[in-house]
Amino acid sequence: MEKTFKLKLWDYSAERLNLNGRVCLKFSVLWAFLAMAHILIIHPLIFKKIMALGPYYSHFIAGALAAGFALDINYSIRSLLHFKDFQNNILMLIEKGKKFIPAFYANFDDEDVNKKLPNEIRRILKPLNAFPNLRKNFRGESFVFPKWINEILEKKFKR
Repeated sequence: MEKTFKLKLWDYSAERLNLNGRVCLKFSVLWAFLAMAHILIIHPLIFKKIMALGPYYSHFIAGALAAGFALDINYSIRSLLHFKDFQNNILMLIEKGKKFIPAFYANFDDEDVNKKLPNEIRRILKPLNAFPNLRKNFRGESFVFPKWINEILEKKFKR
């Protein structure tokens, strides 16, 4: 992910026994237990239930799960690309000393209530919610946004 998107999505450097902040012993052991539970308990139960449906339905369910997985991967990659583009645009604004003005709210004052986050920002919420490390990096750039956008983001992320 770091090579492809040039984004560090997680950071375990604050954890003990970590390797370059990418992996740590505590979460590796936790994932190992979760994998064992899945292989030994969850998978056999689900497999028996699916096989009891017969070959037609089991193939249909397998196809539906594969399609859902492919759609999720597509959506996640698009979300990261939107985030990266948005971050680059924010960095260009910072370099030029300008502020972010959402297209829809360009004629509103900061005091207007009941505003919703602009689409440009709503598109990047999934990566920001999923990866707290991105949020940490994003905070340093948030001064570019109007006050009301920062307030909404603070409530969403409970900073």
